[in-house]
Amino acid sequence: MVVLREYKVKDIRRSLDRSLNYTLENKFCKDIISNREKQDISDSSDLPKRKLSSRQLIEVLRHLNIQVHRAVLDDCEKLLEYCFMSEKNQSNNDKGNTFHVGMENLAAKRINDLCPSIQSIIDYVCSTHFPPKILHGEAWTLNKSIIQINMSKYPLYRSVGKDGSRSLFMVLDMDETLVHCSFEMLENGMEPDLLVDIIPFSSPWCVYFRPYLQLFLQYASYLGDLCIFTASTKAYAEKVLKSIDPNGKYIRYKLFREHCTVYKKGYMKDLRIFEGVNMGKTVLIDNSLISSTLQLDNAIPVDSWYGNPNDKELLKLLVLLNKLYCLDDVRPYLARRYGFRQWANYHRAKDSLGPI
Repeated sequence: MVVLREYKVKDIRRSLDRSLNYTLENKFCKDIISNREKQDISDSSDLPKRKLSSRQLIEVLRHLNIQVHRAVLDDCEKLLEYCFMSEKNQSNNDKGNTFHVGMENLAAKRINDLCPSIQSIIDYVCSTHFPPKILHGEAWTLNKSIIQINMSKYPLYRSVGKDGSRSLFMVLDMDETLVHCSFEMLENGMEPDLLVDIIPFSSPWCVYFRPYLQLFLQYASYLGDLCIFTASTKAYAEKVLKSIDPNGKYIRYKLFREHCTVYKKGYMKDLRIFEGVNMGKTVLIDNSLISSTLQLDNAIPVDSWYGNPNDKELLKLLVLLNKLYCLDDVRPYLARRYGFRQWANYHRAKDSLGPI
């Protein structure tokens, strides 16, 4: 039996909320704002879904230390190029051989080119023989067969406004994607955002929130609906999510370990568990490709986060999601950008395994 006790260590909004009210000192930024909408950027889950405003994009770019020409703000693909280009230009960038939101198409990569820590993940996706029931969405979860969840029955999930059809359905992993949980405090001296007691451990576990988490949740909620799908236990995850989003303003749905499809110790998140969701507008954001095995063309990779205070992955993810909002179907675009399915099936064919 696991017993959890939550401690509030600090106000996670302390710097982020202040940053939302910052004064734009740069003349370039002022000119853009003066020519565009000057709406309040406060949250409301009932607002119509839409692309990020100029002001919101400038806020994201400011944190990324990127300045662009005015016209680029309306060119979502060009914005992505600027964001990912700045990442490549970092002299100490160690992401080259890992999965992350700005990674290049995997088609040019060999398995041996990837870092050892993710080769086991690749081996699972490329070398596992999956039974037909799993491939056809008839698999078993930990406790029961997959129950399709009709999202239309839940009042929090609905299309809002005339542009609701363009809204994204964003399925987010939790651990190492949004937060990091550690038995000990991080060596870099970061103060944990949350302490959670887990019996039989004598000391509480430290939970750290990824940089810009609150900003990400706020702005992503403009682009569509957020669903947390974690392979963690419900008891632990509920405590963390309650601290991240105490009033339920951003996270509209939650799925846990019991909803995962498990095969040979791999925890997959089959998006077919949802009914009434447009798969062409659905993305699965996770630091592990195993989670996306059954819908690789819906996958967005993020770099695993273990406490780096200078991490900006969620900001780059926002720029990508803003681009995806404009598309009728995200799958062809993500297939071209990352090439996960093509790459996996190429290696599976070499082992005489069927495609996924």
